[in-house]
Amino acid sequence: MAQQGWSFLLPLLLFGACCALAIWFLALFQGGGADPVHFAILAYFLVITAVLHHWQEQGLSTDPKGFIRRYMAALVIKLVVSIALLIPILIRAPSDGFFTTGLLFASLYLAFLVFSSLLLMSAVRKAPKP
Repeated sequence: MAQQGWSFLLPLLLFGACCALAIWFLALFQGGGADPVHFAILAYFLVITAVLHHWQEQGLSTDPKGFIRRYMAALVIKLVVSIALLIPILIRAPSDGFFTTGLLFASLYLAFLVFSSLLLMSAVRKAPKP
């Protein structure tokens, strides 16, 4: 599994580009421009997903049984850091964009959670069996 490395990066970037297009089209559909905060939230999810996914794949190659602990720890880390980031974002959000920003954050959180879980399931299936 040593060849894996950062092989998940291209699918992750393509998924991020699809999310960016969806954000832009939804903002255009609402009649306004896309808010830079929305793209900053997307960038946050891209970075945290890449870092945690790399850490989890390293655990899969070194200790397949410990991989589950890393997977669960990554879920907790992502949740806690995301909540810690969401609170100040919503406090500073204008009243008319409060709901939109919160809904976008929750949607991106779930989308990246599902996407990274699917990538990890694929990596687990490809991993050599002991």
